Amino acid sequence: PKCQPSGAWCRVKAALSALDGVLAAEKEAGVSAGRVRLTVTWSFGISTSIDGQVTGPGIFGFQDMVAGIADPQIAHYTPRSTQADLQQAFSTRWVHGLNTQSPWSFVDAMISKNYARFLPVPWFIGEYGANGQPATVIRSDLQAMQTRASEGTGFLGTAVFQFQTAHWKGGSELNFGLFRLGSDVLGETGEVCDEHGSCRTWPVHCLSTKLDWLPGSLADRAQAVASAWNGTVAGGQGLCSGSGGRRLRGSQFV
Repeated sequence: PKCQPSGAWCRVKAALSALDGVLAAEKEAGVSAGRVRLTVTWSFGISTSIDGQVTGPGIFGFQDMVAGIADPQIAHYTPRSTQADLQQAFSTRWVHGLNTQSPWSFVDAMISKNYARFLPVPWFIGEYGANGQPATVIRSDLQAMQTRASEGTGFLGTAVFQFQTAHWKGGSELNFGLFRLGSDVLGETGEVCDEHGSCRTWPVHCLSTKLDWLPGSLADRAQAVASAWNGTVAGGQGLCSGSGGRRLRGSQFV
C-alpha cells in the first residue's frame, strides 16, 4: 500500500533502506564490519531492472542494486549513510543473491553467461528449491555448483531449501524440505516467547527422511544432498527409529 504508484523503485528502496539501516546501526553501536557479508535474494522470475538496463530472471535485481547504489534517488530514497559509505559496503561486503526452484543448468545458463558486468561482486543461490526434481538431478546439480564455485568466477555456492518440511503450510510447500517430523519426542525447547510476550515450551520431534507423499526418488531429497559429497544420512543423530518415524497428524504441527 505504501508503494504508490507501484514499480521497481519500491523494491529497490526497500533494499537500499535495509542496507543503509544496517550500516547506521553498526556505526551507532561501534561495530566493525569484520567478515559479515550483506545480501538480498531476488526472485527468479523475469523482470527488468529499475534503470532498464537488464532484463532476466534474478539478474534484474543485481542491476537494481548497482543502479540504486550509484544513485539512491532513482528509488526515491535519501540515505542516512554517506554515498562513500554505501559504495564501500557494496564493493567490499555485498553478495548478489537469488532464490530458485529451477535446475542448476538453467540457472547457470541464465546468470553465469551475463555475470561479467557485475564482477568482482560475487553471487550465490539463497534457496535452491529443486521443486519436483528427482534425486539424480539434485545430486548432479549440487556437484556442478561445487565445481563452478571452485573455479573462482564469482559464484560462491548455494543453500538447499529447506532443512525441514514446512508441514503447517501444506499444499505445494510440502515439495520442499529434506526431513519431515516423526512422532517420537526427543525433548523440549526452553521457553520460547512470541511478540505478544506469551511464552511456552515446544516438543522436539525426531526427523525422518521418508517424505512418503512425494513419488519415487523425488522423496529422496536428504540422501540426494548427502550423496553429492559422498555422504549418508543413515544413523544420524536425531533421526527417527522404528515406529517413531510415523508421520504426525496435521493437528500436531500447530
